[in-house]
Amino acid sequence: MRTMIFKKMVYKVLSMTILVVCASASLAQQHHYVPLYRAVNYPVMNSVDTLGSNFHTAVRPYRTKDLKTDDWYQKTYGSDFFVDHFFLNFTRAIKDSTPVKLAAYPIGSFMAGFETGTNVSETYETSIGFNVSGMLSDVLDVNINFLRSHSRLPLYIENYAFEQGVIPGQGYAYRTDWGYHYRNSTGYVSYNPGEHFNLTLGRGKHFWGDGYRSMMLSDFAFNYDYLKLSADFWKIKYNVMWAYMKDIYNEPEAPNQYNEKYMAFHHLSWNLGKRWNVQFFEAVVWQAQDSLVRRGFDPHYLNPVVFYRPVEFSIGSPDNVLLGVGSSFRLSNRIKAYGQLVLDEFKIDELRSREGWWGNKYGLQMGMKYYDAFKVDGLTLQGEANYVRPYTYSHINSTQAFGHWNEPMAHPSGANLWEGVFLASYFSNRWYFEFKSVYREQGKDAGGTDNNGGNIFAPNSTRNVEYGNEVGQGIRYTTSHTRLFASWLLSSRTNLRAEASMSWWSQDQGGTYKPELFMANMGIRIGLFNQYGDF
Repeated sequence: MRTMIFKKMVYKVLSMTILVVCASASLAQQHHYVPLYRAVNYPVMNSVDTLGSNFHTAVRPYRTKDLKTDDWYQKTYGSDFFVDHFFLNFTRAIKDSTPVKLAAYPIGSFMAGFETGTNVSETYETSIGFNVSGMLSDVLDVNINFLRSHSRLPLYIENYAFEQGVIPGQGYAYRTDWGYHYRNSTGYVSYNPGEHFNLTLGRGKHFWGDGYRSMMLSDFAFNYDYLKLSADFWKIKYNVMWAYMKDIYNEPEAPNQYNEKYMAFHHLSWNLGKRWNVQFFEAVVWQAQDSLVRRGFDPHYLNPVVFYRPVEFSIGSPDNVLLGVGSSFRLSNRIKAYGQLVLDEFKIDELRSREGWWGNKYGLQMGMKYYDAFKVDGLTLQGEANYVRPYTYSHINSTQAFGHWNEPMAHPSGANLWEGVFLASYFSNRWYFEFKSVYREQGKDAGGTDNNGGNIFAPNSTRNVEYGNEVGQGIRYTTSHTRLFASWLLSSRTNLRAEASMSWWSQDQGGTYKPELFMANMGIRIGLFNQYGDF
């Protein structure tokens, strides 16, 4: 019976998706921001990340104004076959000949597949929604997406949704008879007062760093509301951002009940000469409601240039502050080394003593990229190692952890881990292929009051020990994830893609349970954001 229902849903949603494809191609859309999607971002990096380039690859999402010299992007996304040959664009000009463009259309996705292993069942992902966009010359850009989704998930992702209450990176998980229902909306209003400045008010995600992961700010967690100021001049790109977020850790009435929190960020990327880039990062997290008063948004953190740590001390605040530095070096025109170091808390004396003090909290990343590897145009090879000490990103108050909507803002798995990543990607015109392999060891808790430092939302005041803390402590989980992925761009205006993938996932949970899964799916997807299954 369930299989018949599933097949009927497949036919119904497939028909709807075909209509979505036709309708979404009928209206042009221009982005000031490139979708934060690897099948777009990685070909861009391959093209522009060369010796002597002044492009800031560590700041995503990219802006279209920075890709005017990128031949691949201009060729692939500069036109749309359906729009340019069969449909009319809605464009008007006001009295001074400034062009105004408006568009509204349905968007959606449909992916169907299966999993085998511990569980044998069908999987699917359906999304339906709409996009509204508008542009006023190069000054003002508005882009809003609303999506409602329904999915039957692979077993390990379903377990994640059950435990965390959220679909990875896509919102609160509402349980239904057929799987999970969730809502995902993104958008922004972008204003350019001049060539070198931008002001963006939006709801979405960001990624700071050159790696596959980010120790600073990744695009894994669910969308958040933000206000961002950007300055791009000489060899410097500077971002200051304020964000409103929610904490639902141990909230039984979520999503209706939650704790409000705010974050403020600084990120500076500086190109030094033809080879070297350095980045400086800091962030502060504070809760809207203190034990005595409601703080709300703290105006002390409005200063766009001040360092937060002195401000924190000056106002006597217990807020959670992180500092970081990143760097990349182009060894040649096609080989690049990169890394990040984020400090949550540390003491020099405790570091030197090497006694495993719990408060030495930091994350470290090192990696290499090889563009056009072995002289194959469009082939990129990437290797990366990530290391995060126990209790990093956590705080004495769970609301002030470096997370949002029960998900980490940096590494998807939190802390108390080390990890190796290998990724090979290849693009040719509208085709994109990717092979990815991730191996990770992480120490987790046994439950109850056990706190080994892997769960960033657990208050670090409940830590098990003061000294002797090492990465991997607790119940050691060893996870392996391998994925083959292929996509073909159907519509450049919407980043609508035909996609197919095969994945292998296994996990040794302290030697007591060793699930292994094989997953395959294919279909059509709107590429608005990355989806991660390797946490």
